[in-house]
Amino acid sequence: MVQQDIQLMRMEIIGMVCNSFPYFFVFDCIFFTDGVKGLLERLASTLSNTKDQRVFFINNYDTILSIFQERHLLSDEVNKFESLIMMQKELFAEEEIKTFFPRLVAFVLQSEKQMCESGDGKAVLDDAMVEALVRDFAANWRSGIQQINDDVLAYFANFRNGMDILKQVRSLRKYFMLEHFISFCFHPVLLSQQVLTQLLLYYSRFQDLIKRNYLKPPAFNRDIVSTATILLEIKRFSRTF
Repeated sequence: MVQQDIQLMRMEIIGMVCNSFPYFFVFDCIFFTDGVKGLLERLASTLSNTKDQRVFFINNYDTILSIFQERHLLSDEVNKFESLIMMQKELFAEEEIKTFFPRLVAFVLQSEKQMCESGDGKAVLDDAMVEALVRDFAANWRSGIQQINDDVLAYFANFRNGMDILKQVRSLRKYFMLEHFISFCFHPVLLSQQVLTQLLLYYSRFQDLIKRNYLKPPAFNRDIVSTATILLEIKRFSRTF
């Protein structure tokens, strides 16, 4: 059974339960939560791709929360599903960045770990590798952002997911001055903002590694893409609706 069919099946079953047993459902939410969570985990395990599993969880948790909202159900179990979908969205964003910028992510994580373990808070960076990463990002970041945006929109068709993803990055919006163009309206274009912001964070951390570990700006410093330039490109995608 394809993923979309599984999702539709889950929506139909949950809808029948809510419509047929509204009061019983409220009082037995804890049993419903455990049962549905276990069922979705078993179904997700049939998907071989990790990213497909993340998408499966996000879409189905979103369906469940939408039905809870329609029935005005408020309980600790609702909060559990909200926590579950938030966790899956964060994991999806990480998977997406690793898909399109794997070398950058690996370098940042490895170098930061080295800095934490060293006595002086510095890392021994391979100049040739750093320069290669700088030049590769400078050459491909625009096409990479386009691919990420297209990929996210292909995975998600639900407007609500876009709003929820943006709620996760409210604290990041002020830091990167994103308030002026991020809007909490229901539109699939907004689904890419979480991932693009995550990419921006990784690249900012990469820039910080260079600043901390070079006594003077290296020759390839002129090829480093500015944060402002990346923000303008992200802003461009937000104007498409």
